[in-house]
Amino acid sequence: METIGSKRSYALIWCMPNNDDDDDVYVGMGYDEDQYSLPRWQDLSVSRQGMYDDLYHYIPTVGWMFLPLTQYHGGGNAATIEPLSDHLTEYEWGLAQYFGAGVAACYRGWRLYDSERTREVVVRWVSFFKKYRRILTSDVVHVQRPDMQVYIDYILQLYLNVIFGA
Repeated sequence: METIGSKRSYALIWCMPNNDDDDDVYVGMGYDEDQYSLPRWQDLSVSRQGMYDDLYHYIPTVGWMFLPLTQYHGGGNAATIEPLSDHLTEYEWGLAQYFGAGVAACYRGWRLYDSERTREVVVRWVSFFKKYRRILTSDVVHVQRPDMQVYIDYILQLYLNVIFGA
């Protein structure tokens, strides 16, 4: 089986328990189903904000996000990333947003790349995550909440064992 890219629909998912009740219900991190009908950039922004907010309560690997590559609930072409090579900027933003924060995502679609260029982008972000996994899956310090109004929004991820030599 290929590690990256196949005609199968891939999903890399970690779930977190919903602690609001005693049921074993698992929820995604920082989204609701209706947002996937929004235009691509709005969906990415809402997802980024939700992820930022949920990281107050969980480390990155406890939850999961969703990146719909094909139409999910509605919104037509404006809400989809397919064809990937035509929306490479948005696709790379989504990959960077999730891999860069150490948060797993479900990539809903029938392929992870549709050209050599999109394959290189996927490989770059998977490699980035593998290289920095110990830092990316550690505790988070919140600095600036994303609002798509300013150029800088970020979180700091701390790897305390490196800092304190533990």
